[in-house]
Amino acid sequence: MKKNVLIGMVIASLFVVGCAVVKCNESVTPQEQSAQALTKWHNKNPQLFSNVGYIQQLEESAPKLAKLSESLEELRGVSTNPFGIRDDILQYIFTSIPESNESATKAAIKLMQYLQEIYYGDHTESEIMLVHQREGLAIGCLMDYTDDIQLPSKIMNQMRNTKARDEYMWATARKYFSWKVLGTGLNVSEEKEICEKGTF
Repeated sequence: MKKNVLIGMVIASLFVVGCAVVKCNESVTPQEQSAQALTKWHNKNPQLFSNVGYIQQLEESAPKLAKLSESLEELRGVSTNPFGIRDDILQYIFTSIPESNESATKAAIKLMQYLQEIYYGDHTESEIMLVHQREGLAIGCLMDYTDDIQLPSKIMNQMRNTKARDEYMWATARKYFSWKVLGTGLNVSEEKEICEKGTF
């Protein structure tokens, strides 16, 4: 019960709520650029990237992002990593979570993937509500994997790190989530089982 209240507080406090255009050197092919980016991220967290199963799951769940206007592309930010989240947020996750805690790292990345989909994805309103349920699961699982119950809020706040991003996300949240009952739709034991399996 306490955990559900905390999850609700995290979501309510933020009024719950990919790859942006990257300036490339013309002499470098897209394949070479992708390989260079992967090597860079691998070097930042070699333990995570050595876990093929985790990496495959995270790559497969990369956000399905919409084609946006130039101004929204700027808000969405730069992503050169294979997970489809902003580079600065992935770096924040790597800095905030010990490399040995792969479960928490995975949960944090998936949480950001869901937020990217909600705010910058190509989805209908009903699809967004389903993604939001997955977001709630990721928050709960991240709480289970770390002693810092504020960590989900700290990471999610990185999505709102500029005035323009904050205003855009508030407007989007009001559009989709006002006057709706929000949550995962699962009981505590069901959520716990999903977290243990890592299928959130």
